[in-house]
Amino acid sequence: SPAAGGGRALAAGTGGAVAILLRPEAVIFVAMLAGHGILTRRPWRDLVRLLVPCAVALGLFALWNIWTSHSALPVTFSGRKWLYFGDALSDGPSLRLAIKLLVDWWRQIVRFFLGVEAGPRTTLLLSVLCGLVMVAGVVRLAMAGARTTLLLLAMTFADAVLYAVMLPNPGHGMRYQAMLLVFVFPLLALGVMEVVGRAISACGFTGRRDRIDAVVVSLAGVVALHSLVDWMRITDEGIRHIEGTHKRMAQWIAETLPPGTPVASFDIGVLGYFGNVAVTDLGGLVDPAFVPHLFARTSARVLKERGIGWLVLPDDEPPGPGPDPSCTGFSVRLRLCGSADMIRTEVVAFHTAPADFDRSFAATTHAGRGQVLYRLTWP
Repeated sequence: SPAAGGGRALAAGTGGAVAILLRPEAVIFVAMLAGHGILTRRPWRDLVRLLVPCAVALGLFALWNIWTSHSALPVTFSGRKWLYFGDALSDGPSLRLAIKLLVDWWRQIVRFFLGVEAGPRTTLLLSVLCGLVMVAGVVRLAMAGARTTLLLLAMTFADAVLYAVMLPNPGHGMRYQAMLLVFVFPLLALGVMEVVGRAISACGFTGRRDRIDAVVVSLAGVVALHSLVDWMRITDEGIRHIEGTHKRMAQWIAETLPPGTPVASFDIGVLGYFGNVAVTDLGGLVDPAFVPHLFARTSARVLKERGIGWLVLPDDEPPGPGPDPSCTGFSVRLRLCGSADMIRTEVVAFHTAPADFDRSFAATTHAGRGQVLYRLTWP
């Protein structure tokens, strides 16, 4: 409130600055707070206290990107756009992809929060039902005058819309929706309480609703606990998968190839940390100069010009037809199949068994099932 002075505005600005440094999309939260301040006619000094720390943080973020990757905006965004959509977003955001992302989110809630494994139609029906129940939960909060919680929900919705427009993919898009995940069970519980309470009142029952609310909260707690255990298992499987493929590959390369050997890879994190080699980023995450070659499909030409003789690619598809059965997935998309200009020979591969991979991948889309090292020669 205005009576609280400028301390809260400065605290909000400091919090917004920290959020921007961690995730730049937090800018949208600051914009919402500033808009709220304008609508409620807060003193202009409070708006300055809010916006100045955030502007400084945004400037520092841009300078850091320019220093590390020669681009004011995160290079990862362009690389991930190519990974998930290719040229599909070249003409701007797609409403179809945005709707698909939102539908996929609801399906993820049914599968990995409620723990229901069902067919596509049943899952879709349960997804719609969960959405309606959560809307009822928002209505209950509004009727209770929970303005702070409603503001947080508005920020959550704005963040979801931002990803639906900029990166409409259930893997990366949902992994960055921490606020949405926090509100799933509370909104479901509040929604059930509201629906059941109204139904009981309509039937003329005059008993104590707090007992019914207690039962609903207890049931939600049991389901949430089951979900937590399931997510612990999913996380453990994901970690073991990365250690058994990416880390094993990096360690094999460090033990086999001379230090500083140029190696091109799509997944660069573990290889860059453990591999002791000079990594060329094929995913466009840290090298803005490589991103245009992804869309132009000229990756092989760049590798030849840089004299790179080793290549690591994800492997998550069955062998393909033709003379080179390994030419599937990323090999095709990167135009790095064997040809008259590039001879590609498989050296070593590490995979995770489907039984230890499929569920964690469905939940998080963490990485391909295997890592394959190729030797490249240029005739």
